[in-house]
Amino acid sequence: MSTSFGQFNEDLIRALIGARGVIERKAILSQQAARLLEEGGHLLHFLPLNFVFDENDCAELATSASTLINVQTRILNHLVQSVGREETLRLFRVPPAMQRFVNWEELLNPTYLVARLDIIQSESGYHFCEFNIDSCVAAAEIFEFAEDYFNELNVSVQDVLGRRPPLKTFGTFIAEAARRRNAARIVILDWSVGGGSAGKGYLSFERMRRHVAREAAPLPVFIADEKSYHPEWLTPAEARRTLVHRGFMMDEMDDGGAFLDRLLQLGTPVVNTYESEIRMNKIWFALFHDNQTSQILTQHERDLIRRYIPYTSELNPQNVSEFIKHKDHYIFKAKQSFGGQGIRLGEEASDEELKELLSEDNVSGWIAQKLVDVLPTTFPHNESFSDESQNLVFGMYLYGSQADGMLVRASRRSKIVNVTAGDAKLAWAICANEATKAAMVSRLREGSSAGQ
Repeated sequence: MSTSFGQFNEDLIRALIGARGVIERKAILSQQAARLLEEGGHLLHFLPLNFVFDENDCAELATSASTLINVQTRILNHLVQSVGREETLRLFRVPPAMQRFVNWEELLNPTYLVARLDIIQSESGYHFCEFNIDSCVAAAEIFEFAEDYFNELNVSVQDVLGRRPPLKTFGTFIAEAARRRNAARIVILDWSVGGGSAGKGYLSFERMRRHVAREAAPLPVFIADEKSYHPEWLTPAEARRTLVHRGFMMDEMDDGGAFLDRLLQLGTPVVNTYESEIRMNKIWFALFHDNQTSQILTQHERDLIRRYIPYTSELNPQNVSEFIKHKDHYIFKAKQSFGGQGIRLGEEASDEELKELLSEDNVSGWIAQKLVDVLPTTFPHNESFSDESQNLVFGMYLYGSQADGMLVRASRRSKIVNVTAGDAKLAWAICANEATKAAMVSRLREGSSAGQ
């Protein structure tokens, strides 16, 4: 295995702990927390430090993730050709009311892939644990908070690492999509329920809008929801000239899909509709390991699956009792679940609880995945700067095939690391090599000494 995340960051963590006095004197953490609240993120909380991630590992993971997404596409095309669209929709449990929102052209030949691949590290290496392939995936903004954090400590991320914000990459990505469609404007579409993205406790889309506006200039870029959407954009002449980036989950629609229907009927190009939910369904982990599916894959692809995807099986009335019998070795996941919901660790549930959860009426909606022991990492979790053992999940953002570092989520208590429940906190790990990491550590130590 390559160097563990904790080992790679050991010198940086010590240097940041040494800079505690500067961090406190400049009130960096309280200022960032206040800004987070101003931008809507009341469900989000920061760790007291940020990190680096081995750039070779990051590049390899990005390449492997892109390959696995391509495998998804090939399997989808195979399914449609062999069993048809209706059976494919049934396999992915697409509700009848949502089937009209599956863009088959984009599903089978994607041109607009936005994703965050969630990753854990064990003694044997890295493993993909969730595929968030959806235009509304959030928190890439955390890079910019990390960049500001290091800048306050006189370590310029741009100068030392040459890294740019992921949302700048995204801005280029959506600007190119708009130009391909000869769009006159770009609209980041939110949904009003709960007060929009920021009202629900996540960051607002303003940072995203500014990045997209810079990259798409002179095209104007707007944030709107179904209530504030400009009437002019709903005229036949302007609808086709308005590129809409969906920024809400499909299940947030509270109008039965009426507004989205209206957009699509007018010819408005809306990127990422229900095909995203198909690509995020956790049945994919089982499909990757399915013997019949593997026959259409190359040996390289099968090797990648064995390396990065823990063994997974669909549950059914015939096999569920065997998985419950060996429950301590598995994690049980609902096929249609997101954000840490619909997950049960077998070792934390009794046989009776699992039998009730996975009853005959419900069992077909679940998978069982081989439990991977997350490699704990020790570092401070709060402003006391005391070392604590923590479970980590990394989030790698892909815009097309471009990756720019990792979101870090850390929990002291749970192997299910969820920022909207429990004590999980956020940071960012910026891609670096040994030389650039050493330069960061050196500057941090010089700044700490000067600040004393």
